Amino acid sequence: MGCCDKGGDCCGSKPKTSKRIPWFALVVGVLVVLVALNWQ
Repeated sequence: MGCCDKGGDCCGSKPKTSKRIPWFALVVGVLVVLVALNWQ
């Protein structure tokens, strides 16, 4: 349902696989930012 809003590419492909990629990217990105801030 909310898949088409982000890209529309996942609508024709696999929504489950495409929906997990941005979630993992967000989590990894937040972790990297936190680690970078703590390391400074």
